[in-house]
Amino acid sequence: MWMLFFFFALIQVSQQVNNPLPSCQLQIDSCQYKFTLTESFGEGCKENSQENYFKKSENDRIGSRKKRSTASIETHNVSVELHKIRRRLIRVQSNLVKSMGDLSKRLHRGLRRLEDKLDNLDGQDQSKLDAEGRDGGLRCPHGFEFVKSWDSCYMLSNFNATWYEARDYCAALESELVSLKNEKEHNLLAFIIKNSPVYQKVNGWWMSGTFHDTTRQWMWKSEILMQPFAFIKWAPDEPNEESLQCVFMARDSNHLWHDAMCTESKNFMCEIPRRKP
Repeated sequence: MWMLFFFFALIQVSQQVNNPLPSCQLQIDSCQYKFTLTESFGEGCKENSQENYFKKSENDRIGSRKKRSTASIETHNVSVELHKIRRRLIRVQSNLVKSMGDLSKRLHRGLRRLEDKLDNLDGQDQSKLDAEGRDGGLRCPHGFEFVKSWDSCYMLSNFNATWYEARDYCAALESELVSLKNEKEHNLLAFIIKNSPVYQKVNGWWMSGTFHDTTRQWMWKSEILMQPFAFIKWAPDEPNEESLQCVFMARDSNHLWHDAMCTESKNFMCEIPRRKP
């Protein structure tokens, strides 16, 4: 009996060496018993293995279908959005074409009205135009404002510049920054600014006024001479700082005068005497 048991144990040890399998030991009444777990290859195991394989395959197929379905939905959504964008672009293009057509019609009608007015000018109208635009042979250069019965023509800029840049720009037009000779001239320019949609929103206008360090006076500066102010239109509490040495007309204080740093950027006014053609 013991021989058979020993032989059986020897066979099990040999199989374990050739193909190690999980084992465990158990002690009963001072005797140790070792048990080895072997894999079963019965039909039941095969069926379970096949069933698990088919379940995994089916899950993989379901997951793949879900991914394809999600990708299809996303592609469809992108296509819908592109279609909406295309329709909006078509509407914008149509509106733009219509607006351009309307603008072209208005421009054409305006040109025709202008041509009709020019054609209808007779000798009397032309004489009137000469009287208003030239006033006895004196006229303003192109781009300068004409004021009837006034000695000077004025150009009000539509851009900002420093006081020095404004002075040079006026000089390039053979003019100078405005020097106000009297209160009437101040009121005239303020009136022009207030009543022009183009000018009334501008914050400030450089004039030729500057502080002269040697004489400690505010003076109008031209290319050839400097003249002290004959009158003043300072806003309350102005001038207020010695480092601010240039004068501008400010919209926020009803176009009264303010001092400022000459390097600030503001609109400006050029002045030139009316002259013969």
